[in-house]
Amino acid sequence: MQDVSEDVARALTRGLGAFLKATRAQELPANLRPIRSFAPKALASHRKTLLAALDDDSIRPRIIEWLDEKQHPLSKADAAMLRIAAERSDGWEKQLSGSAGEKRAASKPKTDKAESLAAALEREKEKGRKARQDA
Repeated sequence: MQDVSEDVARALTRGLGAFLKATRAQELPANLRPIRSFAPKALASHRKTLLAALDDDSIRPRIIEWLDEKQHPLSKADAAMLRIAAERSDGWEKQLSGSAGEKRAASKPKTDKAESLAAALEREKEKGRKARQDA
């Protein structure tokens, strides 16, 4: 698989890890069987092996079938990125790089909201302190 951003590689690793756990060992290529039972954090060190599995024409249809069942623990964003990488329709590389940009842009408003909530919390704490001092 071509080089992808760190965010996309992490999402694909999470997705492939979930796929491996849901698939019987006999149905997996020999190089993926040993890492099937690894915890998600341990899979990060096997990222190249996992991403290389997306180049296997026999694995990609199984991934799409698994995603279609909608019985997976993936977030919508991770599932969408895994589907793009598995389907490989025209322009899939640009779609993956665009997904990473959209994900970063989507996380910015959450940061702004978190900052405003933190400021409101501080204001409430200060009111509580003043009320205790007055009492």
